[in-house]
Amino acid sequence: MSGNKQVIAAAQDMFKKFMDEGDRSAIHPNIRGSVFSLNLKYGGEKEYNDVLDFYMHKAKSSDERNSALRTLGQSRKMVQQTLDLLLSGKIRDQDVYLPIGGLRASREGIEGLFEWMQKNWDAISAKFPASSPMIGNVVAYCVGGLSTQAQLDQVTAFFENKGTAGFDRSLAQATDSIKAKMSWKARDTDDVRQWLDSQ
Repeated sequence: MSGNKQVIAAAQDMFKKFMDEGDRSAIHPNIRGSVFSLNLKYGGEKEYNDVLDFYMHKAKSSDERNSALRTLGQSRKMVQQTLDLLLSGKIRDQDVYLPIGGLRASREGIEGLFEWMQKNWDAISAKFPASSPMIGNVVAYCVGGLSTQAQLDQVTAFFENKGTAGFDRSLAQATDSIKAKMSWKARDTDDVRQWLDSQ
């Protein structure tokens, strides 16, 4: 599906009918998230704003709102706009993990999340205190997608003098995930490169 021009064109047609013409039957609910994602991935600011407006004003159910919110992170061009939404008050606190999860679909989103977390740590820890189960999710999502030794060193340095009560397990799992990715790259990069070259 990724990169298939016919699939992308069909998704764009459905999206246009749904958003611009108000034809809610143009996208079956089972593929709404995929159609939104493709339009955000291959579109630009207009598509992003269409999905955001749908989330904020037009969605009629929590399923529709969640689907829209989850896909906002798919736009590589609009990473900063999605990050800016996270603490804006426009998204319910319990739903912040949805666009964060979407941002993890690209390198730009992964790196943007970690930078955002570092810059906004005081606001994040105030909004999601140690007693909130959300703090563990936010930390895991913002850290767990990283994959290099330099990034792991940054994570370690960042949290070195911070209290991690309430998310210590999530942080440990996220750093284990980084280490696992590093090990996989060290072990399998040459094999993957050889296989790709042979195709």
